[in-house]
Amino acid sequence: SWDSTVRVWDPETGNCERTLDDHVGTVRALADVARRLVSASEDGTIKVWDPSRAWALVQTLCDHSSVINAIVAIDDDDDDDDLLLLGDQPATGDPRGGTAAPDRADAPDLDADRAEDRPAPRLASGGDDGVIKIWSANDWRCM
Repeated sequence: SWDSTVRVWDPETGNCERTLDDHVGTVRALADVARRLVSASEDGTIKVWDPSRAWALVQTLCDHSSVINAIVAIDDDDDDDDLLLLGDQPATGDPRGGTAAPDRADAPDLDADRAEDRPAPRLASGGDDGVIKIWSANDWRCM
């Protein structure tokens, strides 16, 4: 927001429940990373807020040298990769006659094998300094 705050709204009542006001510049972006609210600002900082601790500020990331315009969560633990796509068609129904992936019922349980190998959720940030940074949500360090 232009007033350098992040407001937490109750979706049922429409009331503002909390104002997070630690930024000193316009807040440009928000993301949900590892059950934390992350905000990025024109002040060149990224703030990590914990809703389970009354929206406490748990970390301030300061590695950018100018305005931060965008942040995005990178989470390898979503269900979007469960379906193999070839072009714009699911592999099981590929009209080009390509090799089909096994039906879901016959597919091996890759999630169980990969659970330990998955990286922690991460955050990507980009700003006017022309740099994209990747942050680990485990310790909020730049990777």
